[in-house]
Amino acid sequence: KDTSADIKNNIIESNLEFGVCIEQNSSAQLEQNNIKLNQASGILIRDAGSSAVIKNNTIESNVRCGICILKNASAQLDQNTIRFNQLSGILISDADSSAIIKNNIIESNVQCGVSIIEKASAQLEQNNIKLNQASGILIRDAVSSAVIKNNTIESNVEFGVCIAENASAQLAQNTIRLNQASGILIRDADSSAVIKNNTIESNEQCGVGILERASAQLEENTIKLNQLCGIVLKYVGTSANIKNNTIESNIWFGVCIAENASAQLEQNTIRLNRLAGILIRDTGSSAVIKDNTIESNVQFGVGIIKKASAQLEQNAIKLNQLSGILIRDIGSSAVIKNNTISNNGEHGIYMLRGVIAEIKDNVVTENRCKNIKKKGFIF
Repeated sequence: KDTSADIKNNIIESNLEFGVCIEQNSSAQLEQNNIKLNQASGILIRDAGSSAVIKNNTIESNVRCGICILKNASAQLDQNTIRFNQLSGILISDADSSAIIKNNIIESNVQCGVSIIEKASAQLEQNNIKLNQASGILIRDAVSSAVIKNNTIESNVEFGVCIAENASAQLAQNTIRLNQASGILIRDADSSAVIKNNTIESNEQCGVGILERASAQLEENTIKLNQLCGIVLKYVGTSANIKNNTIESNIWFGVCIAENASAQLEQNTIRLNRLAGILIRDTGSSAVIKDNTIESNVQFGVGIIKKASAQLEQNAIKLNQLSGILIRDIGSSAVIKNNTISNNGEHGIYMLRGVIAEIKDNVVTENRCKNIKKKGFIF
């Protein structure tokens, strides 16, 4: 209690509880230690006023977490290797608990690489977070938050980053790749993320998933080569502003908006996706699509189906292998104004019976079949 310690160049192993416990307003500096095989966590920091600076240590194979920060404590972690722990590599929990986590290797932990829960917060920068058996980073619960910048988050068994149950995060300049679920998942009412200038690629599910009333702003990201969609939004109340991104070469859709979700897309390049560039589907789903380039997708440029709706304005929709725009199913609707729709492999605009369409001031030219094809009665 109310004490401090410098702990340097020790081997701290196989203890029955924690390797190091810092509590009751105490502090410590830990450097160049090997902390391993302890029966609880490698390092525990807890209670208001307790703090630690943890630098250049190896913290591995502990029965609980590598580092646990609880009950309003704080820590700075720099240049550590944190691996093979049986729970999370780093756990930060409880209101006002916080950590600055920089330039660490956090790998092969049995649960998450980093867990930020129950109103805690963290800043993560220049870390390599990989091969963890759950998500690379988990931010969960109301008021929990993280700033995640310039990290490599790869090859985790679940999500690269999971933001859930009213949590929030800012992500910038990260590489998020090769995770076995989606690169980023944002889910649940009031969960939110600002995602800017990241590379999100080659994940086994979607690049970014936004579900169950969550929201996100995505700007200046490269989202490519994901095995499902580049971006998916699902369920009523889910929304996103998607601006100035490159969304390309995803195995399914570039962007999929489904089951009552909504999105605004502006100034994006959406190309080379193996299904449609953008799909809007299901009753209540909607999109405003303005000033985008939607090109060279293997099926449609934009598909509006199953009673969904969209407004398209000032887009260049070209070189898609099927139609530039498909509107299908009774009750689906679109306002299509001032777009250039050209050189698509079938029709420029293809409308099937029972849809509602307002088409005005577009340049629709040089499409292989008809520039505008109507099949059945169009409202």
